[in-house]
Amino acid sequence: NFPTENVAYGTPMLNSQIFVVELDALGAINMSVFYGGSDSEQGGGIAVDSASNVFFTGSTNSNDFPTSGDLLFGVPWDAFMVRLNASGWPVYA
Repeated sequence: NFPTENVAYGTPMLNSQIFVVELDALGAINMSVFYGGSDSEQGGGIAVDSASNVFFTGSTNSNDFPTSGDLLFGVPWDAFMVRLNASGWPVYA
């Protein structure tokens, strides 16, 4: 039962998934987000800018990976880059 606060995208699967967690100074969860499709995802990198936007990259094997446009993902693996705003909502993927 992975704790998700605020928003979650995709459904946690038994295989590899992407998640982003923001903790406050005391270790409490401010934001926790699953992000992915119905198959495997692998994280590549993560960064936070001065406005608290979160950027993360990786690869997906899911043909239903959530995007902000009409992008189509294929098989076996595709790269992605996602931006979440400070509240955990996706700005683009």
